[in-house]
Amino acid sequence: MHCVNMNKIYEQLDYFYAHQQLDEAYAYLLNQLNKAMQDSRDDLVLGLLSELMGYYRVTSQFDLGYTIAFQSEKILLSHHLENTIEAGTCYLNIATLYRAGGRYLEALDYYRKVEVIYQKLDQHDERLASFYNNISLLYQELGDLDKAINYETKALSIMQSIHHSEVEIAITYSNLSQMYYQLNQNDQALDYLNQSLSLFESLDYLDTHYYAALSLKAYQYSLDHQYEQSLQLYDDILEKLNELYGHNKEYQIVLENKKNVENKSHIKGLELCEKYYQQYGIEMLENFKEYISYMAIGLCGEGSDCLGYDDELSHDHDFGPCFCIWLPKNIYDKIHPDLQKAYDALPKNFMGFQRNTTSQAIHRVGVQCIDDFFVYPQNEEDWLDIDEMTLLNCINGKIFVDNYGLVTKIREYLLYYPKNIQLMKLAKNLHLMSQCGQYNYQRILQRKDKVALQLCLSTFIDATISVIYILNQKYKPYYKWSYYGIKDCVILNDLKESLHYLIESDDKETIMESICQRVIFELKKLNLTTCESSFLDDHVSYILGVYNDR
Repeated sequence: MHCVNMNKIYEQLDYFYAHQQLDEAYAYLLNQLNKAMQDSRDDLVLGLLSELMGYYRVTSQFDLGYTIAFQSEKILLSHHLENTIEAGTCYLNIATLYRAGGRYLEALDYYRKVEVIYQKLDQHDERLASFYNNISLLYQELGDLDKAINYETKALSIMQSIHHSEVEIAITYSNLSQMYYQLNQNDQALDYLNQSLSLFESLDYLDTHYYAALSLKAYQYSLDHQYEQSLQLYDDILEKLNELYGHNKEYQIVLENKKNVENKSHIKGLELCEKYYQQYGIEMLENFKEYISYMAIGLCGEGSDCLGYDDELSHDHDFGPCFCIWLPKNIYDKIHPDLQKAYDALPKNFMGFQRNTTSQAIHRVGVQCIDDFFVYPQNEEDWLDIDEMTLLNCINGKIFVDNYGLVTKIREYLLYYPKNIQLMKLAKNLHLMSQCGQYNYQRILQRKDKVALQLCLSTFIDATISVIYILNQKYKPYYKWSYYGIKDCVILNDLKESLHYLIESDDKETIMESICQRVIFELKKLNLTTCESSFLDDHVSYILGVYNDR
């Protein structure tokens, strides 16, 4: 190969790439390839075909790249060059093309050919380092991170022994950073990332490798919960990649990473509120230092955020940075006005969210009297009289700090109904399931009363959901979250899918019967009944018998 001529071609291509002139580089490659073919310069043809493969790889034109790969290998074989160093370099480009196109096993075959050929090279040859770098990325794609890091470390060792290889070292640092992030060894990953970016920026070397490193920086921002900075950096990277290469594979990877951060950035209300308290509440309460020992701070009560079920739709009302401060009555009466004023003066915006409070929820947060906020049933009648949602509102959410300890004790006491109340509620809902699902539905169907039929179905579903919560010793949430919340139950969790199927199916009787039989099986498993009947209502007396025996 006439290295001088090829070196001149490389210099011209480097100029185009450095000035972001991809179209000019492509036209120049085709022109030089045409000349080399006319002059029968197979040595130059091979080099130019390799460059063309690289171009098609970067621009994600893989089918064209595969055609060039086939032509390159054909030239090697026709000239019996398949075992030469030149062939090794050509195979390396082919392997890298296949790897970028997701054809990993074919890529591995070519990398293995390269490994055999490159054993002829000096062990400090930068071409060997390039091979280690590329096969490392393949093993990373295949999920074998031990091999990936091993090869990448070999590449780094060679590059560090070669003068003027700062760009290659920066790329290698970036690759290692990504691998350590995958292993969740984030400190090691960040160390390599900082070294990579420092080198890239000192060299003013801004190609796809630099933007890959920047993408890792955006990822690090997301790990630090700096979502706004992360998303902004991703946007900057996407804009630059689109300008340089269009929507190529690298662009798609960055776009997918950005989407992952967007999903992650949809912070749950409880986490948002706890961070808000830590950022502003702790400092505010320093002005009430002598009363801090009486305080409990956290968030519970009404609202999907207190259940942990909030989503983007929840942000339209009663969502945003806030918390509750609970005090015993004597302290509440003494400092409530001043403490509430200090709370109201806290910043309204936090992490991009602003509290949007409706008139119905204006007193849900802020300074609260323990006696007024929490219920405390003392006998069976109290337990039966108190609405289930009221009990749930007392024990949901999260207590960030409880210096006085009373709130925690109350929440532990209210954790769930006493056993006798559980069994009474279980019996009631088993009866409703049986009456609606195994008896009345068929009778109403025969009468063709569509409204009554819908009411019967709804009652069966609601009673079934109640049974699931009772057996899991959990209070059932507000109706719009009761079905969703089954995901947090262990016992009869499988009925979530059955209930969904019930709504969709035309054969509702069969599905309701199967649900009833599933419940009977679970009741026996929990030693709540020994009845052998398939009619669910027959088991109610056994449930109540368990209660009466106690």
